[in-house]
Amino acid sequence: MIKRLALIAIVLAACTNATHQYGQPISLHTGETAHYPGLAITFTRVVSDSRCPANVTCIQKGDVVVEIAGVASGQIQTATLDFDHTPKVAFLGHTVELQSVVSATPYSITIVVI
Repeated sequence: MIKRLALIAIVLAACTNATHQYGQPISLHTGETAHYPGLAITFTRVVSDSRCPANVTCIQKGDVVVEIAGVASGQIQTATLDFDHTPKVAFLGHTVELQSVVSATPYSITIVVI
């Protein structure tokens, strides 16, 4: 219950008048929310990042997993997007696709919502 209330607070606290268009790539930093008609999506956190650092030679590519949270029609949902394995998820009646993750401070993701 506390996690659910915290999630609602995160999404509602980030409310803006800007509305994004479905099908268009958008970038979000950790904690930012994108607003679509009837839907709000927040990039909540990086779950894991095992990718090879820049300027380093690695034997494995690694992977990155991020978490998003959303609200639509009073329903709340969280989902994880795994860049290499599940970059697309069904989410509150839409499809969200993870297109990129930039490991700056703060992290940034690019998603498309259809």
